Amino acid sequence: MMAGPDAGERPERRWLAGVASGVSYLVLGPAAGLATACIATSPPLLIDAVAGVALLGALTSALAAATADPDRRDAALGTFVVTASQVTALGISSPFWGLVARLAFLGVQRARTS
Repeated sequence: MMAGPDAGERPERRWLAGVASGVSYLVLGPAAGLATACIATSPPLLIDAVAGVALLGALTSALAAATADPDRRDAALGTFVVTASQVTALGISSPFWGLVARLAFLGVQRARTS
């Protein structure tokens, strides 16, 4: 990959990308050990908070994709809310009830449009 066309237009100078990559790995390798040690000593609540903030972008894009179709937006949001609520009924967890909620929303919508 470092010697491919993306590394530069002139093939005789593509070796520089490989060298730069190797040097970067040599510098970042010891830093990874230090970062791991710092994370291991931090409180679990802080790690959870940072992980939650890191996942906000993924959640935002997933919700945007799920609600892109205006005809099915209510069903998508209802599914998300029921699944995220962690409701357990009859010994069955919330992902199942989220799917049931989606089918109910779609059934109600179909009955309204008919």
